[in-house]
Amino acid sequence: MHHDHRNADYPVNGSVRAVVRWVLLLVVAAAVCAATYYLMVRTERGQIIEDYALSGADQIGNNAQLRASDFLSQITTGSLIITTIVVAAIGLVRGRPLLALAGVVIVIGGQIVAQPLKEELTRPFLLTATGAPGHNSFPSGHSAIAASIVCALLVVVPFRLRGIVGVLGVVAATAISTYTVVAKWHRLSDTVGANAVAVGVACLVMIMFTACGAIRLRVVADEIGSTALRNAAVVALAAGAMTVSAAGVMVIADGWNRTPLDWASSDRFLLGSQLLAAATTVLMLLAFWATLYRLDLAPRQRASVGGRTVVRV
Repeated sequence: MHHDHRNADYPVNGSVRAVVRWVLLLVVAAAVCAATYYLMVRTERGQIIEDYALSGADQIGNNAQLRASDFLSQITTGSLIITTIVVAAIGLVRGRPLLALAGVVIVIGGQIVAQPLKEELTRPFLLTATGAPGHNSFPSGHSAIAASIVCALLVVVPFRLRGIVGVLGVVAATAISTYTVVAKWHRLSDTVGANAVAVGVACLVMIMFTACGAIRLRVVADEIGSTALRNAAVVALAAGAMTVSAAGVMVIADGWNRTPLDWASSDRFLLGSQLLAAATTVLMLLAFWATLYRLDLAPRQRASVGGRTVVRV
């Protein structure tokens, strides 16, 4: 019987390619999380920027804060359970129970890592004048939930639906990260750290499931995976995020250069924090999405063991 060696190599090459990407992104995510915590939480300058951003939130009015709080209040344990069930159901409907399990582990794993970190990563009292809350808040649980769900959905949905799910998911997660700053529930560093944790956990989970053969991937041909609309949306999101990120840095720098720091400065710190929270969320999630570029589930293999047919993932 003639075998097409090119097609036979696709699952192996796809899995190896994916693991390399996930390892690299895992290292980047860990570095981003550590650097953000040190620079923004453990230094006086970082605390000044973030505490004045919280003060700036008072200038936008109670209505805006209430709307943001109401939006965030929809993220409850119940909604997390429902979303996790949806993630699992997608994998099961596709006939891939181990894929479903991987998606569930990504969602739950994000919280398993984020919540203990919030308890252990202390916020030293380096400032006394701003009156901002000093309790531990790094990383944000809400932002971690949103980012973890997006990563899980990108993994479990069929290849052809990944584009629309990715765009909608990135937009939703970005809104949540931004609202945590507006509502004064979290600081900028909390959202950046949360997204890094969620993406890092997703990479680690996929490395484990792929390395042990529970999930096998193949390279998808260009003509199957290329869609102009999806590519345009991703490019627009990436370019927009980089532009917004640069704008956020410039706005914060403008606030910092105002001496002495005043209400106008705090307003700029808030705006810059909102812009950076949105931009970093988009970039982190797009980075995870990029690790799945041109990769799809490999066809299931059937093997006969002891006269019984065994279906492999």
